[in-house]
Formats: sequence, C-alpha cells, structure tokens
Amino acid sequence: MFIAFIMVPLVGQSLSRAINVPILEISLAITFLIFYLDFSKRNVSTDSLTGLNNRRFLITDLYSLMRRKDRDKLVLLMIDANDFKKINDNFGHQEGDKSLIRIGQALEQCTYFLKHCTVARYGGDEFIIAFIERQNNDGRLIAYTITKTLEKINQEENAKSDVTISIGIENYKEEYLTPEEFIKAADNALYEIKKEKYTWKNFT
Repeated sequence: MFIAFIMVPLVGQSLSRAINVPILEISLAITFLIFYLDFSKRNVSTDSLTGLNNRRFLITDLYSLMRRKDRDKLVLLMIDANDFKKINDNFGHQEGDKSLIRIGQALEQCTYFLKHCTVARYGGDEFIIAFIERQNNDGRLIAYTITKTLEKINQEENAKSDVTISIGIENYKEEYLTPEEFIKAADNALYEIKKEKYTWKNFT
C-alpha cells in the first residue's frame, strides 16, 4: 500500500505532463480510494482490541482451509482464558482487556512462521488458530509453546492478572461439513481440557 501511495501519483504526474490531461488529480483520487477500501476491509475483518482476525474472517478462511487437498492435516486450536471473569472482577475490565491483548501477542509470536494459518479472536475470551500441520502433533507443540510464551509475556509486563489459558485441539475429519461443526468439535475438546484441568491435550 505504501508503494502504491508513492507510485500511482508519480506515474500520474508523468502521464499528465506527457498528454496534457489532469491525470495527476485522477491518480491521487484512485490512490485515496485504494487506501479507503483497504482500511474498510481491515475494519470488517479485524478485531479492534487485539488486532487479530475477527470471527467473520475466521469462518471465511476456515471454509477455504477445509477445502484444500491437504485438509487431512488441518488442525484447529480452541483457546480460552482461565477464570477470565475473576480477572475482570478483581482487577477491572481494563486489566481484562490487557489480558486478552497479551494472549493475542502470544498467539501471533507462536504462529507467524506457519503456512496456511489463520489466527482469530472468536469472541469474548475465546481465540482460534487453524493451520495445516507439516508434521503430526504440530498442534500439540504450538499449544505448548503458546502457554510458555504467555507466561513469559506476563512476567515481562509484570501483569496484575497473570492470565493463563486452556487449549482444546481437534484434527479435521471428513464428517465436518462446515466451519461451525469443526469449531464445535474443538470447543468440546476445550471443555474436556477445562474439566480435567489440563493446560493442553489433543483429543481425537
């Protein structure tokens, strides 16, 4: 977008001088239109608090991932903040928001290198990561890394809430016809995690 902002007016200026038509003004209008459309798209698909993808984007992208030829390697991580209500009650909603931001930071730090990956805030204190595994149990490894990274971020920021997370992991199955069905299965895995008070585990 930065390159477009520079190049489009320059090209327009050159053409305007060459053919004596006000192309510069037109190119500037086109440039600002491009920026406006990009800004609008980001607002529609991005969670305003964490900067991650939002639920709408997740559903669309997950639908595409579920139709890839290598979808048998697709794994979904359902992530939930532990005792989030207590964080809001004990430290206030502002600290609750900071906790969610720290979770988002941990997710981004642990997934930036993954291909065919989408990371999103699903809603409230729930997050989702979906990606194509390169090796079996990559989902478990990422889940473990996220919990450790979040611990580190809490310490570095001397966080009041010291938020922790639980992660349910579900591998794609042909019986999942929609993103919602896949997410529901991962949510059930998360429920089992919370019930058994484990931090992460792969339920199949």
